Amino acid sequence: MESKLEFINLSHPSQGSSSKLQRRAYSHAARVSHARVKHARKAANQADNAEPSIPHAKQSQAGEATERKDSCLVEIGPEKHPAIIPDPVDQLTSSRRDPFGCFARPLSPLEYYLFDHYITIVTTQYGSKCMILKDTSFHHHQLRISWIQLAVSNVGMLSTTFLSTCRHLHQVYQKEEYITLAMQYRILCIRAIREAIDAGDCSARDSIIATIISLTLDEIQAGNIAASRQHVRGLAEIVHSSGGPETLGMDGLLKHLFEKLAYDMGLLLDEDASPVGLIDYVAQGGINMPSIAT
Repeated sequence: MESKLEFINLSHPSQGSSSKLQRRAYSHAARVSHARVKHARKAANQADNAEPSIPHAKQSQAGEATERKDSCLVEIGPEKHPAIIPDPVDQLTSSRRDPFGCFARPLSPLEYYLFDHYITIVTTQYGSKCMILKDTSFHHHQLRISWIQLAVSNVGMLSTTFLSTCRHLHQVYQKEEYITLAMQYRILCIRAIREAIDAGDCSARDSIIATIISLTLDEIQAGNIAASRQHVRGLAEIVHSSGGPETLGMDGLLKHLFEKLAYDMGLLLDEDASPVGLIDYVAQGGINMPSIAT
């Protein structure tokens, strides 16, 4: 709302203190204040309910990106962001963005929207819709805290939050542009895992495992069960070579997710095995390595 100068005419300076004129002045001030509050509330509601707009010119580019095959993964250059990141009208207030630059990399306006949607919407549904975290209130709480903290500080994990959000937005709005963005963030996740493994940085182990778990859950959501099982098999090798599930961090969250994935997906040959003995079955080849038809 533009600032304007408004005047209240007085018939004579000596009458300025009369009760009638004071009531007129108070009434006018109250109307102006009410209008400003109403306008601010309307703008806030529009910001909360708005869906990010994707320019038409970039939609055609997004359509071409969906035709890429898996072989494109080795041809992607060293860029740090997806090739197509359309910028919506930024309607998030500063308190819902990153005023102190805490993220692992700078975010576009669209990515601020995606991360905000992930925190406020996606993570609140894990307890009821995620088969891995269902009926596990403690680990659901850990996901809302430790998982998000890890995502803020790690590029690969940050991409998994955008991937999950794009999947959710596609379910809600049924727009193929979100699937295109999801595939781009999936590629960034895979690239981050490869770079971290090649670097041999032991401090990045938990981030690598969390990123692989996120990719596994995404494959399950997309219906790619065979691919998700391959992720878990690779995850088992990493966990075994790095000391076993007992050494995993984030207050037991990663250990719980790894064990639950292995059992819920039927990857153990011995169905009576206890979670405590899982790493022994991994070491002895207990993970069911042959591909299982779906």
